Amino acid sequence: PDSEQQGAARSTHSRAQLRHMSHYIALTSCPRIAPAPVRARSSAAPAQVRRALSGPGTRRNYTAARVATDAAAASSSAADDAVDDPYPGIDTNGVDLDEFEQFVMSMQADFIADMEALDGSEDRKFGLDAWVRGEPGSGFGVTRVLEGGDVFEKAAANVSIIRGVLTPERAKAMSSRGRDCVDPAGGQPYSAAALSVVIHPKSPMVPTFRADVRRFTVAGTSWFGGGADLTPYYLFEEDAREFHSHWRRVCDAHDPTLAVSGRAKKGSDADAGAKQDKKGFLAGLFGRGSTQDRPKTDSNPREDEEAAMTTSAGVGGPLHEMCKRWCDDYFYIPARGEHRGVGGVFFDDLQSSDVPLAHDPSEVPTAKTPRRDHAPRATDAEAFTRAVAQHWTRSYEPIVNRRKVEPYGETQMTWHQQRRGRYVEFNLLYDRGVRFGLDGARVESIMVSAPPRVRWDYDAVPADGSPEAALVEVLRNPRDW
Repeated sequence: PDSEQQGAARSTHSRAQLRHMSHYIALTSCPRIAPAPVRARSSAAPAQVRRALSGPGTRRNYTAARVATDAAAASSSAADDAVDDPYPGIDTNGVDLDEFEQFVMSMQADFIADMEALDGSEDRKFGLDAWVRGEPGSGFGVTRVLEGGDVFEKAAANVSIIRGVLTPERAKAMSSRGRDCVDPAGGQPYSAAALSVVIHPKSPMVPTFRADVRRFTVAGTSWFGGGADLTPYYLFEEDAREFHSHWRRVCDAHDPTLAVSGRAKKGSDADAGAKQDKKGFLAGLFGRGSTQDRPKTDSNPREDEEAAMTTSAGVGGPLHEMCKRWCDDYFYIPARGEHRGVGGVFFDDLQSSDVPLAHDPSEVPTAKTPRRDHAPRATDAEAFTRAVAQHWTRSYEPIVNRRKVEPYGETQMTWHQQRRGRYVEFNLLYDRGVRFGLDGARVESIMVSAPPRVRWDYDAVPADGSPEAALVEVLRNPRDW
């Protein structure tokens, strides 16, 4: 029996050895699998993960550590993806964005961040509605809307980046406005980029703010447009003066006439000339050559204003005079005999040029009767357009902060909604952008500028001597502020 048990034990041991050897042979015979490439990630891990992996522990701790490690890796991967994709959640539809188009996209993000902070609501933020045009490479858009905020009843910021071919109808209209490089027969490729914003506050004491910047390019030639304007419902003259003063300074910083006079005045002063060259702002604006030959740099709003203060003694130059009058003329409702608001600045078809602006205010073009021989010009149209966008928040924020605490009642709310009716009337009847957009464009993105609550009460006329009548008087007779 002893020998039989010893033989059985030896047999069992041999079988175990064979199983172990066969398992080893199977493992070593398989081809070695190369490790998958790993994306570069931050080596830093959460402190609790490092502690869990640094020494022995139960399997439960090990599992928790693995879960935490995977979560950290996923977070790092998401951060890496955000770096690779500068516009998360937005399909650019195969469009390769140039520098101005990238500026428009980043400016939209900056502006909505400013407005969310100004609104102060914890649960109301700008939503994202990204859309693309039909064909790859033909363009895309991004509509951002906030509704029901603490201060803003509705706020919108809309970007559109378009590639297309001019139709005969549009080409003819553009050619008639002095765009000599446009073939009236159509068929030329074009690109367009625009950012438009509108803020409709909840309180009738806080004015509506509208602004935009845009660029249109055909055959290598670009035209710029844009502006900012204020539509109050109750007139606070301090607000109007401050708003216009702000935009006067911005315009003066980019006025070629003021740049020329400033350079001539300091030409004989070597120290002042050196200081001007060191600052390099107005000198850069008056640089020779086309805008395509000069590198594009973002304008610094604070430097713009400081430079303008050194060249303007409280009186706007020709560029501001032109933009202010154009704004008054453009935002006009002929059927009512009223302007939509107290104005601001507005420009269109702006090109870069070394030709100074006209000095005679009577020669300033208007939106109704533009004159080709005195078309608006600046030494760097794109720099001016960028500066306009960068000053939107700074021109509007102080007014909002002052007026959002003003008390109001039902009478003021009724007037608020009646005046909003005028806003809609202008947009639908006279605004070129809205009328063009409604002809086959994305309706929701066009109508996003409309206020949410509006009234059309029959023959609503304010009482003589009332605050409402004081507003209407200014809307019928614009001031220079």
